[in-house]
Order: sequence, then C-alpha cells, then structure tokens
Amino acid sequence: MTTPRLAPFGSWESPLALATLFARPSPPMYPTLHEGRTYWLEGRAQEGGRVVLVRQEPDGGETCITPRGFNVRTRAHEYGGRCFVLTGDSVVFSNFSDQRLYRQRLDPEAAPIALTPERNADGSHARFADLRMSADGRLLVFVCERAYEGAPPINTIAALSVVGDADPVQPAEPVDLVTGPDFVASPELSVDGRRIAWLQWSHPAMPWDRSELAVAELHHSADGVRLVNATVVAGGGRCSVCQPMFGRDGALYFVMDCDAAGETDPNNFWNLHVYSGGVTSGALHRSWPNSGSRTGFSAAGAWSRWAWASWWLCGPMPRAIGWCGSTRSPEGWPRCRRLSLSSPC
Repeated sequence: MTTPRLAPFGSWESPLALATLFARPSPPMYPTLHEGRTYWLEGRAQEGGRVVLVRQEPDGGETCITPRGFNVRTRAHEYGGRCFVLTGDSVVFSNFSDQRLYRQRLDPEAAPIALTPERNADGSHARFADLRMSADGRLLVFVCERAYEGAPPINTIAALSVVGDADPVQPAEPVDLVTGPDFVASPELSVDGRRIAWLQWSHPAMPWDRSELAVAELHHSADGVRLVNATVVAGGGRCSVCQPMFGRDGALYFVMDCDAAGETDPNNFWNLHVYSGGVTSGALHRSWPNSGSRTGFSAAGAWSRWAWASWWLCGPMPRAIGWCGSTRSPEGWPRCRRLSLSSPC
C-alpha cells in the first residue's frame, strides 16, 4: 500500500506529465473531402500550437501538407475560424504570423506563395476567414477584416482573382464587394459562379437575434468584379439567419429562426427555408429545431431541449435534405434524419 505524502497545496507531483497530455494532436478541425481524399486541420501542441493541414492517404497514413514556418490560422474577429479552401491541386490559407493569404500546391515540399500584401494601401492589416473558391478556381471570396491602429476594424465581403499555378504571382489587395454592415459572414457562391449570398448584421444585434441574408449577381469586367442587384431576401426585424447554401438547382437554401408568438409556430424554430424565383418560402413543414443551439421547453413544459445540427442537400437536384442533431428528450437523440422538402425543386 502506498503511504500518503503531504505537500503544500498545488505543489504535489502528478504522475501524468504535461508532455504526455499534449503529445497527441488536437481533434480534427474542419474535415473536408476533396477529389477523393480527406483533409483536416489539427493543432500540434508540441510545435507551439501550430495548426497544419493534414491529408489521409489511401493506405490510411497521414501526410502533413503545411511546411514548417507556416501556421494555418486566422485572427479575424479575434475568434478565428475556417481559413482555408481546397481548389484543384492547391490550398489557399491564412498564415497566422502575418495574416496573409498564401497558395500552396498540395505537396509537403511545395513552398507557399503569398497572394496578399503585408499591408493594404490604407495602412490596414487584413485578416481573412470563410474562404470560398468559384467552381473554375479563378475567384476567391471571403470575409475580410481590415484592422487599423487606433481605429475600429472594418469588415467586408471581399474578392481576389487567383491565377493558375504556372502564372507569376504578385500580391494583390482584395477588392471589397460588400461594405456597410458592421459584420458580415458566410459568403457562398452559386454553382455557376454568377451569384453570391452572404449574412450581415450590425450593432447592437447579435447574429442569432437579428441578421439578414442577402444575394447579388457577380459582374465581371475589365475593371474587375463587382456586385449588382444586391437584395436582402430573408431575416431582419425579429429574425436571424444562418447556414446559406446554393443547391445545384440554383435555389438558395438557408436556416431561419423568428421570434414568433407561439411555441409551436414553425417560424419559432430554426427551420430550413429556400429562396427561389424571387420568393422566400419554408422548405419544411415540421417544427423541429434544425440548426444553431437552442434551449427551451416543449409546449407542455415537460422536458428541456437542446439541439445542434448540420444540414446538407441530398442529390444534384435536391428533393430532400439530411440533418443531424442532438437533443435531450424522451426520444433518445442524437440521430440523423432525411426529410422531404415541402415541394420538389
């Protein structure tokens, strides 16, 4: 039997060393399928918390794509978030030390090439998040936070033309597409690359209290790219919106929650909606919480409910959606469901 040993509070020796605790990488972040391979980000405590892009090989092995000296991480909004996008045989990512965007071939030996300058023309430092690439791999859109010394940052949806791997690269300042709202998020490009959707909100609202979904056409010319016919299609008032996504049918799907009067009102839950043909309508009839996180009670007040979910479109011309969530209820969640849309697309 081990004899107990007394020691001053906080000074006892643990049999579990910190090196052992942090020897393994962090859980995978932002898993992504790209051209038949799985990629993800992982943090490595033994490398000072450096975040790297990892690929799983056909034999089950893993390859670190990010070379030493680079750290796939962003300070946008200080929270950070997803800051890479895979396109063809390359990845575009934000590097933590200088917050610039880089492009790298998906080869551990390939050197990343800077796409953005160290400073913008107005002296600001840019931070990037929510990167999206057009289907042809030529237009990159993202959230751009311009950080100033002694002044509040400015948040925009911005774009950058991306040349091919064989073309020479000169760092270029992004072009602002959306300005005005205090915050912007979730830029999404349509499959044909002709339209863009995004979320926006302003102080003092939080995005889960009041936010808007806007959509516009992308107009390309010799002077660059700009937006035309920008329109708010959902949200605002007492409604909030999240998770916009274009279907292959051209319709824009999203999740919306409104502060409705009745607990059983379908608008009083995170429900899937669709914007198509200039009309916004509910895509589901069921009053189930479908996205975000929410705490509340059923109409009878008998049990508490918490839900988190992701949703996706089923098939190239979607007639159904899938979603996964978790709930504390007599039904014994979590589970995944496949639900038909309220009307075929």
